[in-house]
Amino acid sequence: MKTMRAAVSASAVLLTLMLSAALVWAQETSGQPAASQPDNTAVNQRDRKSTVPTADTQKQGSADRRITQQIRQSIRKDQSLSTYAHNVKII
Repeated sequence: MKTMRAAVSASAVLLTLMLSAALVWAQETSGQPAASQPDNTAVNQRDRKSTVPTADTQKQGSADRRITQQIRQSIRKDQSLSTYAHNVKII
């Protein structure tokens, strides 16, 4: 039962992250001409704020680390995802 809850929880987190990555990608690419270079200045500025979660603020419980690892592995293995999705921040 505990394993089932962890799997469901990991699936929910993965789906949320994938949807978030898609939204970020849509926001970053909307209104840009096709020939323009990507600009992640806004993302970098956002990540400097102390209120934004970073890898350093990741919870270190074994269950948290295991779920995060499973999500990262799932994303890395899924070749149908875009580069943006493969580079999503998972915390």
